[in-house]
Amino acid sequence: MINLKDFIVDGEQLQTGAFQSAVNYAFENGGEPIFVPYGIYTLSTVELKSNTTIIFEDGVKLLGTRDLDAYLPDEERKNRYQDLSHSSYTKSMFFARNAENIILRGNATIDMQSGWDYDKSRKDEMYRGAKAISFDRVKGIKILNLTINYCTDLAILLGRCKDIFIDGLKTYTYIDGINLDGCEDAVISNCNMICGDDGLVFKSSMYDNEIHECKRITATNCVINSNCSAIKIGTETNGDFKYITVSNCVVYNTRCAGIAIESADGSNVSGINISNITMQNVSTPIFVYTCRRMRAPEGTPIGTINDVNISNVYADINPEPFTSIQFGFHDLKYVEVEYKNASITSTVVNLSDKPMKNINLSNITLRVQGGKKKSDIDAKFLPNGYPTSEIFGEVLPASGLYVRNADVTLNNVKVITDEPDERPDILVENVPID
Repeated sequence: MINLKDFIVDGEQLQTGAFQSAVNYAFENGGEPIFVPYGIYTLSTVELKSNTTIIFEDGVKLLGTRDLDAYLPDEERKNRYQDLSHSSYTKSMFFARNAENIILRGNATIDMQSGWDYDKSRKDEMYRGAKAISFDRVKGIKILNLTINYCTDLAILLGRCKDIFIDGLKTYTYIDGINLDGCEDAVISNCNMICGDDGLVFKSSMYDNEIHECKRITATNCVINSNCSAIKIGTETNGDFKYITVSNCVVYNTRCAGIAIESADGSNVSGINISNITMQNVSTPIFVYTCRRMRAPEGTPIGTINDVNISNVYADINPEPFTSIQFGFHDLKYVEVEYKNASITSTVVNLSDKPMKNINLSNITLRVQGGKKKSDIDAKFLPNGYPTSEIFGEVLPASGLYVRNADVTLNNVKVITDEPDERPDILVENVPID
């Protein structure tokens, strides 16, 4: 086994060179594992290669340098349909491309130190910093028992990767937790994520100007707190989504949707099973939506959502104040913001001229605030906007579940209103939306 300490140069402020030298040596010697002994290491970008195994001793701390220019520069992308965060992989602590068999494991902490793009050199509206882990077209990935904190871009971004196993991840991070973009054959388990944006996210963007499917993925036994949506298909949805299962998860203190299934950019979503989900203090428990945002090549048709099963869900909106990790877009300073959720109706809404088919909701209890009058209804439909559970307004025509232009089967779906409400608990309208 290779010991990282043999590559450390005394007096160097960054240990990037030592890590890179160890990775290169391991690659040249048949993929011998690298042992990282207890200590604190400051890194910019380390480019991992095929058959890289890094084993961290318990308590290792990896600090992401706050000098954004020390990381690899962003790739130049032409015809970019998605934002910079989903287009660039290189500006990251651990980066790999066109590789196989990469393992990162051990009770180590990656602390990205709230390193924002203070000079706004990335010309991105968010002025985000570096990612912690980003792999592009890597086959055979294991990320085990790591903690990722204070990351100002996506904590983990995997694009067009296959054979993925992520277990025991913990995050306390400003943006998304785990992003799988056009990935296949993945298992995610036993993760605990607190995120300033989305939590567990499945995407299919055109980051390399090609369309890829996101399929054969299972996630289980996770606890997620999100300042946006906790479990999400979307928003980047160019390629299709198939055969995805999420089960046995707890979602809490989430500002938008607990479960969000979206087709915004032309994708076809099918074969989705989500079950055994418990939610506490979540604004909108379920959000299923096709729309025409269309960050896609001209002429792309609107997508579809079919064959979705959501079952065994208990959701308590319980709009109590909670504190969420967040940041100020202008001063780029870390803050914890106190929110109080709105109580927004769960929705299954389709803007396509073809109804959704075979959407099954069973054994679901939605505990909502209620207290609205029919005159309060302010539903609006903005087919080209950013799809989020807040897009229809806060007062929809039903208190618990609103369905429009979709073939939905409801079995044992209950709505409990804490305050009397003039709206029906559940309303199904098979009426297209102009």
